[in-house]
Amino acid sequence: MLQLIWFGKKKISNSLSIYIKTNTGNTLSVDLDPKWDIGNVKEIVAGRMGLEPQDIKIIFAGKELHNSTTIE
Repeated sequence: MLQLIWFGKKKISNSLSIYIKTNTGNTLSVDLDPKWDIGNVKEIVAGRMGLEPQDIKIIFAGKELHNSTTIE
């Protein structure tokens, strides 16, 4: 389980920085396109953590975000 703990727009470009807290307490910073969906985020995070995207759950405000949910 991963928890989305913060996000904010970068001023320099049309991208977003998000911070994801893992179930082990580590925090990952991910830069992404706001048009991406959660499935894209899982692919990036999975690669950085050595996991498969289908093994990742992303929780925001107490709710699991589904793969088709867009960031924007």
